[in-house]
Amino acid sequence: MSTATAFMAVADARAALARLKSAGEDALFVTLTRDLLRMRLDADGLREHRIYSAGTGLDVVQQGKRRHLHVQALGPHAVDELVGIARGEGPGLSLPLTEQLDAATLDAAAIAALARAMDDIHDELTSSAGDSGLVPHVTADATREVVAVVAGDGTAGFDDRLRLELRIGVGARRGTATARALRIVTAQSPSLLVKGQRHLHAARAAGAAALERLDGVPAPEGPMPVILAAGSPAALLHEVCGHGLEVDVAHAARSAYPPPLGRRVAAPDITIVDDPAIPAGAALYGMDDEGHPASRTVLVEQGRLVHYLVDRAGAARTGLSLTGHGRRLDYRYPALARMSCTYLEPGPAPPEAAIAGVRRGLYVRSLGTGETDMSGGEFSVVATESHLVEDGRLTAPVTRARLSGTGSQVLGAIDIVCDDLAFLPYGFQCGKLSQFPLVVSVGQPTIRVRQLHVGPA
Repeated sequence: MSTATAFMAVADARAALARLKSAGEDALFVTLTRDLLRMRLDADGLREHRIYSAGTGLDVVQQGKRRHLHVQALGPHAVDELVGIARGEGPGLSLPLTEQLDAATLDAAAIAALARAMDDIHDELTSSAGDSGLVPHVTADATREVVAVVAGDGTAGFDDRLRLELRIGVGARRGTATARALRIVTAQSPSLLVKGQRHLHAARAAGAAALERLDGVPAPEGPMPVILAAGSPAALLHEVCGHGLEVDVAHAARSAYPPPLGRRVAAPDITIVDDPAIPAGAALYGMDDEGHPASRTVLVEQGRLVHYLVDRAGAARTGLSLTGHGRRLDYRYPALARMSCTYLEPGPAPPEAAIAGVRRGLYVRSLGTGETDMSGGEFSVVATESHLVEDGRLTAPVTRARLSGTGSQVLGAIDIVCDDLAFLPYGFQCGKLSQFPLVVSVGQPTIRVRQLHVGPA
């Protein structure tokens, strides 16, 4: 029996969908199984926590209203149960979690490889710590998800997803001063995770950043140019404009990016794309959670709004084409239009051009937590790693700084886009309408925002 068939008897699901369709109801079955192993290595040793979940969901539109039903079961019994609930025949008392032989399970070799990588990082940091007081805190996530979808038109899809992630946290202490830094390494296979000793390079970079922060100065205050480094600072664009480009948010009241498409929202060198298949070696999925193939979607092209991220419900409501961005936290939730890997395409400038000529500003390498209005309104985020920019060069490290402004103004304030595109795969978790944490990726080259408000955090 194939893995896809083991999750859901496709013939039974198609027959069930035909029964619902005969009543004028549009429906879709999804099964989603997840095996998550979280490991933590610190001074207390290695600890593990494992979570397994599996079940079947039914998205159904009845009399113009969208419903999501689910049961913690797999196989044809789950299909029959959900059809009975949808048709008002009442739920049963319980169903067995059947047909798990081919369900999502993590490969033992992948788990062992993660553990070895964590040991290597711990040894690297503790052996080089000397008198510097470096304390490593390394966590690793190994996640395998398997998704099968049967749609109302009878088409079936299947996706098997493996994600590996190392989060390398390092604490430093000197006297009463303390500082922390974080680096993230991700891949779809154990060999890619440690290729070229990238995990050790990341550990060294985290240690150096933590030590540097011990000499940090207070954040400057006031409006000033802010340079966002390539890679992880793209989390800011994800928050302040990415959500606004999801079809349901874009069509809601107070949207920063409402229709019509085609209007200018940024400078001509701004192109924003969402593509689940990149970066290389860290694709998020090949099929979304509604069975639509993953696809590259250009959202803003040369400064003009050209498309939104569209799920089935959004397509039905707006007439826009599907983009393969219907994502759900697990089988218990309806799919929503969600970002996957959202990034700003590179521009023509070298990275040093973003700093040159800045008399007083802030250079940001990493962002932490914050508060944002996903419609594109006000935001406030913490820069966890940053430097002063004085007379066109980087000077002192800054302890912690807070950036604030209005999301809808950020795109228009970007005046330099550089050519050094980099990604933060996986290592960013996104929330929307109680569905948290959904794993996403972000990317950007170095960019300069003409003016943001900066203050202490």
